[in-house]
Amino acid sequence: MSARSSIPGALIATLLDAEDDRILFVPAQGEPIRAADIRAGARQLVNDLPAADEAITVFSSSAATLAAACLAAQHLQRPLNLLPQAGASYCNSLGLDRQSFVGEFAGYGHVIDWSAEDDTGIALRRHEAFRPTLSFYTSGSTGQVKIIEKPLSVLEAEAAYWVDRLEGEFDWVCGSVSHQHIYGFIFRFLVPLLSGTPAADSAALSWEALFQRSGKRPMLVSSPAHLTRLAPEDTLAGFSPSIILSSGGPLPLDAALTARKIFGHSPIEILGSTETGGVAWRQRDGSDEHWTPLEDVNATQSDEGELIVSSPYIPEDEPVHMGDLAEFTADGRFLLKGRADLITKIEGKRVSLTRVTDALLGHPAIEDALALVTQHGARERLSAIVVPSEQGRRELIERGPFRFSRELAKDLAETLESAETPKRWRFVADIPLDSQSKRSRANLTNLFEGQRILELLKPDISHTGDYEAELLFTVTPDYPWFKGHFHDAPILPGLAQVHIAAAVCEEIWALRPASHAISRLKFNRIIQPGEDIRLVLKFNTTTRKLNFGFSCEGDHTSSGTIG
Repeated sequence: MSARSSIPGALIATLLDAEDDRILFVPAQGEPIRAADIRAGARQLVNDLPAADEAITVFSSSAATLAAACLAAQHLQRPLNLLPQAGASYCNSLGLDRQSFVGEFAGYGHVIDWSAEDDTGIALRRHEAFRPTLSFYTSGSTGQVKIIEKPLSVLEAEAAYWVDRLEGEFDWVCGSVSHQHIYGFIFRFLVPLLSGTPAADSAALSWEALFQRSGKRPMLVSSPAHLTRLAPEDTLAGFSPSIILSSGGPLPLDAALTARKIFGHSPIEILGSTETGGVAWRQRDGSDEHWTPLEDVNATQSDEGELIVSSPYIPEDEPVHMGDLAEFTADGRFLLKGRADLITKIEGKRVSLTRVTDALLGHPAIEDALALVTQHGARERLSAIVVPSEQGRRELIERGPFRFSRELAKDLAETLESAETPKRWRFVADIPLDSQSKRSRANLTNLFEGQRILELLKPDISHTGDYEAELLFTVTPDYPWFKGHFHDAPILPGLAQVHIAAAVCEEIWALRPASHAISRLKFNRIIQPGEDIRLVLKFNTTTRKLNFGFSCEGDHTSSGTIG
């Protein structure tokens, strides 16, 4: 089914013409927000915003606030900026006009009072000739802010494609991704508005939050970061999405199959970027990794094998080189073969980070991995972030991180040259993703900065059972947590003890609790420098809960459960 190439004004027409009592968004608490409320909120903004030509900058967890800002921008004939965060230093670095900020900024954003009486008397205008432009702020893999401008009509066309394709398959839209990014903007914001479907007003921060006010056939707009951390099956028993979407990065096959087992169908994965919009999709029921281009997208490749995309979802007429290597099949589908730009020089030799990553992924002790370059002193070092397989975790427990990494390097020497073998290693429960569910290499290098917990504690470790361990260590006064707690009588803060337990769990087992939730927390007495501590850890691989207990000279000092 082809996309509508141009439907200018669809969003504005919907917001202006919808019947007053049509429910558009539903907060987690409080009354539903209706079309009349959105128009009243827009009039508040028009009345409050200063007269200017600059863009209106929006950051809000509320889709209703974003909708009102869109109407206000149309009325005032001003473009919109959608920020990924609202930190003061971040906003200052962008040089934007603070007087035109709308949403949850620290003390200077215009906030809509949804309970206020609508007495402005402002008549919202369409301005048929005005074509709104939205700017999305993304950092990609470099960490440097990049501004991508998109005409609203292009975003509307992409949303209309999915409204047509998924017609009749959902009656509610919820999700875990922010509408401040293009993926969430299209699927959590535009799709419900253009399809006439009510939606959750804000992104859910937990699986339990997704259950609230859900329809009979909800569409879940999710991400790899969320789908790789599924709650236990008994928790999800009451939630049955008819459609699950995932975008922003690769979804591991085991996560796709686990979702299929729990919900009865696999997520629809969408390949794309802020620059290109949606490019291709796949829904895996097995090991097939091929992507199918969207009907209106022309996907080809360069002589070097780089994926090239032409699409109505790209504002410019020029094709976009995506930077991914692709291998096409006769039916037009393709496999992704890594990044074309991941070539670096190590010890004077050209090294393909994709080749190193592929070699790591081929090792039976490794479930997931990523090769990258980090700074170690004055030298750049080839480094590896590794998620061990079940076999790998057993070897990690048996050998410890140093010896395990030496064994891996020895095995890889049969495939890789010396310059291609990682020299620095980090073993983790999963490879961290940024707020856009991407593996930002700028952020991942932070895993190699700072001192590891085991290096700080220097404990004697005894593994007393499957994922049970006992650590003995002496508390030293140089712990960073003693600073400020307190000068004359230093104590180890309770939050630091919880952090130590969770961090040790990941460092010795490459496992992480299911969530940050803490229960059964008890603090019986303080811990001070010079004391000999016994830390007992037990990790339940089924519930992914970590039980911990600190003791000193036989006295229990603290205990609790994380996850």
